[in-house]
Amino acid sequence: MTINFTGVETKGDVSTQSVVIDTDLSDKEYYFVNFDGTDQGVVNIASAATSQPFILLEGADGSSTETVGTIVTGGKTKLKTGGNITQGAFLTSDANGAAVATTTDDQFYGAIALENGASGDIIAVKAIQGTLSGSADN
Repeated sequence: MTINFTGVETKGDVSTQSVVIDTDLSDKEYYFVNFDGTDQGVVNIASAATSQPFILLEGADGSSTETVGTIVTGGKTKLKTGGNITQGAFLTSDANGAAVATTTDDQFYGAIALENGASGDIIAVKAIQGTLSGSADN
């Protein structure tokens, strides 16, 4: 699967993209975020697996003035867990932007676990976007 983004940069094994932050995401590095459906280029903390999650690499507090952050669009990075994770699991977002495993058809995922982890850990992952089997395009 290939996803084309404007402004994507590749540094070593990681592809990133600059995004706009208009809420306080200063303590949300390594959490999942989604693009806002109404403001182009703006990301918010992911609240479920209902849209494509990306990993926030560099957050900021944009609550008073919009600011710039960075998301990972591909490659190896880290991710905060919201439950027990098994190496090789497809990961999606829980209600708070933390990673949980998914086995549900047509559910979006944003990473694959490269190691096991418990809730609250930060684990190594491969950032890759898609949907788990089912009818949605991968």
